[in-house]
Formats: sequence, structure tokens, C-alpha cells
Amino acid sequence: MEKTLKLALFLFLSLFLILPFLGNDARAEIHSVNSEENLIKSDSFFAVGIEGQEKASESWMGIYMEGIKVGYSCNKEMFFSKNGKRFKKNTSESWMKVSRLGGNPIEIRTMQEALYDTNGKPLEIQVSTKMSESETVMKAEVRPDKIVFKSGEKIIRKLPYEEDFFFGIPVEKIIKEGLSPGKSFDFKILDLLSHSLVESRFSVIGKEDISILGKKMNLWHMKTETTFVIPITIEEWIDESGESWKSITETGFLTSISIRMSKEKALEISDDNFDIAFSSIIRSNMIFENPQQ
Repeated sequence: MEKTLKLALFLFLSLFLILPFLGNDARAEIHSVNSEENLIKSDSFFAVGIEGQEKASESWMGIYMEGIKVGYSCNKEMFFSKNGKRFKKNTSESWMKVSRLGGNPIEIRTMQEALYDTNGKPLEIQVSTKMSESETVMKAEVRPDKIVFKSGEKIIRKLPYEEDFFFGIPVEKIIKEGLSPGKSFDFKILDLLSHSLVESRFSVIGKEDISILGKKMNLWHMKTETTFVIPITIEEWIDESGESWKSITETGFLTSISIRMSKEKALEISDDNFDIAFSSIIRSNMIFENPQQ
């Protein structure tokens, strides 16, 4: 299974901080989000005319920032047929509610769909991010000799490639090669923000006893470092099959923690509010008499 959830979360954080600030008026508030029906529904080409769809797996995680539950995510793996061919589709959906500079809470929905052939070769990826009344859709189509990056239906860049690359962390491939403390794997990941392939390193720290919602588990501790537009580091605890139970994602100015839990618990919404702008302010340990000068 190729893990793409953390990369979708990173993409959301990047867009949320890089794009111009949204207005904090009443229209920026979206209600009734505690339901799967409110997640973005993609209309990419591989979602049309499919048959024999089978869901292979589904997992839910709660997302936390500085101890406050800010949202949830869901990852699904499915198989289906189209035009006589068999495909695999990984879908990552997330919902988060945060504020900026003390304004009204803004809800952000992200949906990432990644399509592969039966051998695991990447074919297409699409990420939709909706913040308030604005929606951003980015795509990449993999052709025999190039990758075509799109914003909506507009072609942004055509990137030739020769070496293998992935849409996310190739956990299944890594596990097949064998896990052992100190072992590392280097690979390239497609970056929709920079329209390029970026370097990524996956390192095995070792096995650890860790508590997940009060349940003691013996899990593999991993670390992934990727050179996106904003460098990202992910520490993750996975089981023998590669399923993630906890992860800590750091971008240098923000840290989020994802914990695996039931669907019902993941969908529970916290009454507390998290201000993503104030949390990223660099605070001085010195007192200035005239800070405005």
C-alpha cells in the first residue's frame, strides 16, 4: 500500500499558508461537517464508467495540533475494472477546522485520489482542496514519456522522466525488501506544488512499545524526510503490514499528530479552536522596549 495521506495533509498546510488570506466574514463559515457526505467528491476520469468495485481497506485517524483535535482523515484502498482492465485506487480524505489571526474558524476539506495499474505503476493523481468558498484542484497524469501537470483542466507543465517515482511513501515495497533498525530507502515522490519529482528518504529507527489510545502496541518507528517546497519530516509508527497507527508531521513551523481510531471517534468534533497563524509566529525570548521600531 502506498501511503499518500500525510502528503495530502502537507499539501493542505502549504496551500493554507502560501495562498492569500481568506476573508473572515460570516461566509467563510461552513456548517454541518460531521458527515462523510460533506467531503469533496472528485470527478476525475477514473471515477466514471467503472465496474466491479471492491473496497480492500479503510482506516480513520484523528488530527491534532498542540493537543487540540482539529479534524480527521480517512484512507481507502479500492480495486475496480474499466474497459476490461483492472486498477487500484487509493483515496485520502480529510477535514480540518482552524482559525487564522483570531478570525472565524475556517473549514478545509481535502480529497486525494491516486490511480495505479495492477502492477502498482502510478497513472494519475488528483488533489482537491476546498477552503471556504474557494477550491483548488491539481492533477498529474503519467504518460509513457512524461508527466502532465494540470490545474483544473489547464496544462501547467510537461515533465519528462526516465526513473521510477511514486505518488507517496511506497510502504508495501519497503516492507517486501525487509525492515531492520538503521535501514534506509531513497526514492522520488511527485510534488504537485512544484510540478516536479523530489527526493525522499525513509529510515527505519527500530521497534518500540507505544500506547495508542490506551492500548499498548509494539510498532516499527519510521522517519521520512522529503524536500518539498517546504521541507517535511514525518515520524510514523506502523505495524507489520504497514498500517499506520500514529504519525507526527513537521514542516518547520507547524506540527500535527495523527492517531488511528474508530470512524465514530474520528468524526467527533472538538469544541476547542486552534489558530494556525498564531501558532506559527516566532516568539522572541528577549523583551524589547520599542518593538515597533
